[in-house]
Amino acid sequence: MGLMTKRAVKLNKPYPSTRRDKKSMVFVINPRTKRINTIHFGQKGYRHNYSQKARAMYLARNAGIRNKRGKLTKDDPMSANYWSRRINWRYRKWKKYL
Repeated sequence: MGLMTKRAVKLNKPYPSTRRDKKSMVFVINPRTKRINTIHFGQKGYRHNYSQKARAMYLARNAGIRNKRGKLTKDDPMSANYWSRRINWRYRKWKKYL
């Protein structure tokens, strides 16, 4: 987390996570602090069931998750839920099933 100064990173691009228990991470600019934050998402070791029914159930289930301010996390690029839906579950391809 925090300001990345030693190396250039590509923003909004998934990388393998540096945490043992997470699959991926992305670097994003926090709009409030103007710093680059690292967001880790996806449980390592969990094998996703990518069937059409499983995707629809997952996307419907986590669509209602809200942060402390009451904002939906599926619409917040600073949340792991946002990135999980777009990277792990390929939200845009499966949007029609919600």
